[in-house]
Amino acid sequence: MSNLLSVFSRRRKAMNTTSLPIVWLLFALLPSFFIPGVSRAKEPSRIHQGFLETDRREVAEVDREATAEVGQEPSGSEPSGSEEETEVPKSSSGSSSPEYLTFSLEDAVLLALNRNRDLKVQIINPQIAETSVEEKKAPFDFEPSLKLQVEQTTDSSLLSQKDIRKAARDEYPNMPDDIFDSYFNEYFGNVRQAEIEKKAQISGGALSLSKLFSTGTRLELNLQGQYSDEERSQRISKTDAAEEKLSSSSSRSNASASLTLTQPLLAGRGRKINLCLVREAEFDRQISAYELKQYVIELVARVQKTYWDLVLAEEKLSIREKSLELSERQMEETKEKIRLGKQAESELIFAQAEVAAEKGKVIDAKSILTQRTLDFLRLLNPEVDMLWERRVTLTTPPAPIEQEIGPVDELIATAFRSRADLAQAYLNLQKGDLEVIRTQNGLMPRLDFFITLKSLASGTQFPASLSDFNGSDYAVGFSLSRPLGNSGAKAQSRRASLSRLKYLESIENLKQAIQVEVRKAVVEIERCRQQIVAMQANRSRQEEKLKVEQEKFRLGRSTNLAVFQAQRDLTEAKLGEVTAVVDQIKAFIDLKVCQGTLLQEWSIEMASPLIR
Repeated sequence: MSNLLSVFSRRRKAMNTTSLPIVWLLFALLPSFFIPGVSRAKEPSRIHQGFLETDRREVAEVDREATAEVGQEPSGSEPSGSEEETEVPKSSSGSSSPEYLTFSLEDAVLLALNRNRDLKVQIINPQIAETSVEEKKAPFDFEPSLKLQVEQTTDSSLLSQKDIRKAARDEYPNMPDDIFDSYFNEYFGNVRQAEIEKKAQISGGALSLSKLFSTGTRLELNLQGQYSDEERSQRISKTDAAEEKLSSSSSRSNASASLTLTQPLLAGRGRKINLCLVREAEFDRQISAYELKQYVIELVARVQKTYWDLVLAEEKLSIREKSLELSERQMEETKEKIRLGKQAESELIFAQAEVAAEKGKVIDAKSILTQRTLDFLRLLNPEVDMLWERRVTLTTPPAPIEQEIGPVDELIATAFRSRADLAQAYLNLQKGDLEVIRTQNGLMPRLDFFITLKSLASGTQFPASLSDFNGSDYAVGFSLSRPLGNSGAKAQSRRASLSRLKYLESIENLKQAIQVEVRKAVVEIERCRQQIVAMQANRSRQEEKLKVEQEKFRLGRSTNLAVFQAQRDLTEAKLGEVTAVVDQIKAFIDLKVCQGTLLQEWSIEMASPLIR
């Protein structure tokens, strides 16, 4: 694999036969849509429903290497670039030391992609965005409704002869009085009172089905049915103390069906307007995918930078410890010269002060190293006991990068094609276009065409009534509605237009910012490259200068002050050299982040159709 890590371009020349692990991370979230993830070519790690499922063999191998026993405590000297010296030393017993964790740069990135807790949190966001898409599609689902009801009533009344006469008269209001009196006396003349009891049981149900289509058309089907069973009992008391009991029953059923179609003709018409909210939710889902990609880029960059900051902290501690060792050696030589009477005792004060100052700098360097270690472990989150008490051994050495960066215009063009935040900006612009369409729809009046077909059926038996509809009715018409003034819709439309203009300006602003970032990254790389050359030359001269001062001191022709000054200059030169190398590595990382190509450099792909 060519150019996997430009940082190690020199070291990889000696390792052409050694295959490096290609880190892939696959995010599989939903059956039909994949939320962005990262995948490994041969044995992909997977993210399923927001939980990371790591490649067991590879992560287990990294964990074994990370917890392998180190033969001796690292001295902080610059590690060799040979492959043999980067292997983890094993103890003869095969046991692991609980103190040291050993990582290469590849191990660090792999573990971070599989175990970083912040990444696990970010992975959930695309899944949340996916639920929003489903929610916006919900209005186009079928909406069934079913209602079943059973009702039972009991009614009793006591009627006097006067009440009976009144009820009979109401029944036959046009009958002549003499005929009515004859009729009433014949049938009810001997009735003193009547007790009537009614019992009715009504069973019914209603089924409705509604469907909204993306064209704005709404179709509604309603079915209703009812069956009633009534029992009536009468107890009639006559004037001769006789009683007469009568009973009767009746049943009846009816059914109705209606079908209504409503079609918007102005506001709410067409797929473009009715699918606006769904499209916006899909854009939000795609934006969430790019946000996850951007986070993965930032995470990989942060892991690399933290790795090199930790390497730099180790190198600085090693340089400080060597400087302290030189100061202590110089102090011992001063003591010996004083004992032999070759120097005054006042010279010892300079030596002791220098040793004390160097010890303070070593303490500071150790503190910085501990802090960098904590930051590094926080990013990787390795699965080991006593995590925060562990110390770290890093096996990937820093080396100057000889890679050419190419013309700036090509780098900027690549950034315009690859930047995730720029893709998000274009998606926001498309969302703004949809919002303009949606709000302009609100400016139109609501004019709907509707047609309703109805049919009724009734009978004494329920099954028969369903097959004996007595005819069909229909209704056809238009409905028109519009708010007076419509100021709310006008304000929303204007806001949407201004928001779209804002998105356009934001894109141009972001493009300009990207150009500046890329150019500044190129300038920083060139500065670091020149600084490395200058620091190497400075360190070489300071080494020669220290040797001269030490030799003059042995001959009695120089003082401790001059020797210590030469030592300080050499220490600062070494620190400047290693800092320049690490700064150059980090500058290349920043350039890849600015271009949006850092994942490609690591052969990491976002396995999602949402990311183009």
